[in-house]
Amino acid sequence: MKKKNKILILAVIIVLMLSTYSIYKYTHTFTRERWDSFPALRTRYIDDFLTKYPIRGMTRDQIIELLGEPESGDLNTMVYTLGGSTFVKIEAIDIYLDESGKVTGYDIFPH
Repeated sequence: MKKKNKILILAVIIVLMLSTYSIYKYTHTFTRERWDSFPALRTRYIDDFLTKYPIRGMTRDQIIELLGEPESGDLNTMVYTLGGSTFVKIEAIDIYLDESGKVTGYDIFPH
């Protein structure tokens, strides 16, 4: 095989790899707009959200500003559905708050 062909093949492979990575990164990046618009895809966004926003110590109001009103919960827990359907297990993130309304931790598990 000629050197030009090898370089061309390598260039095509690199472009494909970069394109795949870019698409993955774009479709898995948290934004409030995506969170609100595509609730069934929230499982894609949650890791990026937790990396961007270390939520321990945040207040209830700060969480609501980032994620909106929780779907359920009480004074000490905020529950947000992460996606799923009738054929897929529905996951949720439970965010735990102390008596002053600050986040102490969270769990992600099927509901």
